Amino acid sequence: MIISFLLLSSVVNSKELSYKEMLDQSMEHLRLLTVSHSKIWGLGKDESWNADLKKGLIWWTFSDKIVEAPIQVIATYSTKNKTLLWGWNHPSVSKKLSKHAELVKKYGLKNNISKLTTVKIKCTENDAWKYTALAVKLADAQGAYRGPAGTTLVFFTFGKISIKKKPEKVLSPEKTVSLFFKLIRDGNRKAFSKIVIGKKSLWDPMFTKVSVKIASIKYKVTDIKITNDKARVYILFLKEKPGRQKEDVDLIRVDGKWFVTGI
Repeated sequence: MIISFLLLSSVVNSKELSYKEMLDQSMEHLRLLTVSHSKIWGLGKDESWNADLKKGLIWWTFSDKIVEAPIQVIATYSTKNKTLLWGWNHPSVSKKLSKHAELVKKYGLKNNISKLTTVKIKCTENDAWKYTALAVKLADAQGAYRGPAGTTLVFFTFGKISIKKKPEKVLSPEKTVSLFFKLIRDGNRKAFSKIVIGKKSLWDPMFTKVSVKIASIKYKVTDIKITNDKARVYILFLKEKPGRQKEDVDLIRVDGKWFVTGI
């Protein structure tokens, strides 16, 4: 997904702009990009983020999707020391991930701007955003992100995004049985309907009575036998129960998920 904008201010050749004008225009450009990303896929509303500097990727995790994009590292910023370390000469950043930072350095050399050509500088966090916005504009990147890592902030530019549906967590037969017993203990009728299927109704009085008794004592799984889309989990009760030391639970698999069908 490539997001593009027709910005009237961009018609002006960047060579004709003063440094301040270039920064102002870059910040506005980044603001519009960020607003669009936020509306389209929820930038800034993620549950968590991760970056892999070896693969050059960043991804944001949401409840229902994962958004991924290639990245470049512009700089890291220390909130403790109020210093910025440029990505073009950063010990933790490879050359392939510092190309956009190099563009900022070249711009600084051409326009005699020392803060863009000095490896480590004193600046504010807002300044770091301005430099990152400049990188976005010079590289024609799709956007920028500030990733917090303790007292350090990592400023990235990112490219074309891809959105993937978050894979559903599929429980194993053993985990399904554990959840089954937990739901019985909790008496959660609504949750039962989501996990239990089969001809025998869970709320049949006798079945419920037996199930509650089984769930009320400690147990361990001794064996699991799986044949195609059917499974049987063998249970050993850890407390003495006259006439009933062992039990088994039958499950079937539907669309990759395991469901309890009977005890």
